[in-house]
Amino acid sequence: MKFTDQFIASVQDASDILDVVSERVQMKKKGSNYWGNCPFHNEKTPSFSVNPAKRIFKCFGCGKGGSVFNFIMEYDHVSFHDAVKILAEKARIELPRSEKEQSEAFSAEDSLFEVNRWAAKQFFDNLKSESGQPARAYLEKRGISSDSIVRFGIGYANSGWDDLKSSAYRDQVKTEYLEQLGLVIRSDNGSLYDRFRDRVMFPIMDPVGRVIGFGGRILQQAVDFAKYMNSPESSVYNKSRVLYGLFQAREEIRKKDEVILVEGYLDVISLHQNGVKNAVATSGTALTPDQIRLIKRYTQKNFIFLYDGDNAGLKAMERSIELLFDEGLFPQIVMLPDGHDPDSFIQANGEKGFLDFLRENRKSFIEFTIDYAGVRGEGDNILNRQVIISRLTDLIARFPDPVGREIMIQEVSRTTRVAQSTLDADLAGKLKSSRQIPQQNFRPEVKPENPVPDAAKPQVQRVKLSSAELDLLKIISDYTREIVHFLTFFIEPHHFLNETARGVYEKAVQLSGQAEFWEFSQLRELCNDGEKELLDRVSFEKYSISPKWKDLGFDRESVDMKKWVQDAIIRLRLQFIEAEVLAIRELLKMETDSDKVLALMVRNKELLTETQRLQSGSLFSEN
Repeated sequence: MKFTDQFIASVQDASDILDVVSERVQMKKKGSNYWGNCPFHNEKTPSFSVNPAKRIFKCFGCGKGGSVFNFIMEYDHVSFHDAVKILAEKARIELPRSEKEQSEAFSAEDSLFEVNRWAAKQFFDNLKSESGQPARAYLEKRGISSDSIVRFGIGYANSGWDDLKSSAYRDQVKTEYLEQLGLVIRSDNGSLYDRFRDRVMFPIMDPVGRVIGFGGRILQQAVDFAKYMNSPESSVYNKSRVLYGLFQAREEIRKKDEVILVEGYLDVISLHQNGVKNAVATSGTALTPDQIRLIKRYTQKNFIFLYDGDNAGLKAMERSIELLFDEGLFPQIVMLPDGHDPDSFIQANGEKGFLDFLRENRKSFIEFTIDYAGVRGEGDNILNRQVIISRLTDLIARFPDPVGREIMIQEVSRTTRVAQSTLDADLAGKLKSSRQIPQQNFRPEVKPENPVPDAAKPQVQRVKLSSAELDLLKIISDYTREIVHFLTFFIEPHHFLNETARGVYEKAVQLSGQAEFWEFSQLRELCNDGEKELLDRVSFEKYSISPKWKDLGFDRESVDMKKWVQDAIIRLRLQFIEAEVLAIRELLKMETDSDKVLALMVRNKELLTETQRLQSGSLFSEN
């Protein structure tokens, strides 16, 4: 049976390539990638790498590379169909019915997912019943709509001690599964009773929409009971690897290329209900590396913390910034006014007021660290300033990309009025113990074919990849459809003189015309072997932006890398014009027909005018 594209995508979404590879290969983090000895050929020096954000692997020794499916196919020597089945089983995703019928029985974990689904339905039905009236009143008071109740599957656990257990007995659900999931608890005398009683229930889902656990908020606050209670960890629920609301938010996160991280269930629900549908929550736990890698499947661009201004929230953000830096992400922080949480603020100000506040009050981690020092009572004396600056350089030293480190050091120097040379020296000392694996700068060395075009317009050639072409491929690799849509206003495929680069751009444009959202791995699958090799090199090598970008004023706050993109576009267009001018000069040496000579001279003048227009910077102001 052939799997549908939707099913394959759901399996890939649920399969962390780093986790899959790490079960078979010992990997070590270097920069934003992970490195190890290739399992497909003998080697002593690691040349096998995994890029978790783009969900690909590549060996620079034997050349093997691709998606998590390609890895399983190579490692286990199986077909694509079998690789999908292996990963679906690992991710505990139920196979399509005809496949399932061929299986002997549900696995134990399949049964646990089914029991969680059953329990979620019991809680949902309870909320609609007479016993759920207090819970409905609470949700109405909190401004939660009926649509949100359905979308997030909100329910109610009845107040009896054995309500769920009795329902399980009625529906022939095994109590051993309820106990494994923590839905019932065994007392000292061996009897079982419900864990969740008289609580509003929030099903916790994995990224593909399966219920893996629950969070319950008590209705009648009592001294002996916690306000919120979550399911205990089980074989299907690991709280460090899940984010509440991600299933509902993932497409909006991809669309906006931005995620907003909040603390609680109701914060997420209220934001979604009021139009801000790219919010997720850690649900009372500190942000973990697994959660960050999960988010990076959907965005690597804007990571916004939106927390209350209390001390606990501030400390949580400070710890989380370190983890984000380890993954090469720039976090931004927004502190809400005193007395507000995300739920209350958006209900008071609406979607527009909320988004305006978010835009106007974002702070970099540098601003946050300095402001937080004031909150903690660290005065502006010399010793405290020294401690704060040391704290900033400690964080910057964790960031894997040297270009990003330089940008941040410049900002620290401007903000603290400490000489950049002093900060550079401090940072260099902290980097000594964490050197990255050296890699060769990649430029395809291919001898030109037909160096003199047979027409005035230059033909695509197998020439050395230019810095403009490399920059644009890096931009496309990192920003996918969003940036390709922008590039098509200014660049045609024929502007790329390198044959391989031109092929990649053509396929990126093709993919953008077919799909509203797409990922790097989808572009890679469309490419031929040479184009895949080029994309892999761009993705895995230690890459820095071309030097000229600094002169154009690019800084960390230009989140869309506007200056870098515009500079690359102009350089590519100028490169194409230069090639055409050279072709015209060669043709003029040989042409004897006066009409053709005149036409070539007219075209040459047009190209000079176009060059002046590009160099003036007016290209983007005209569009």
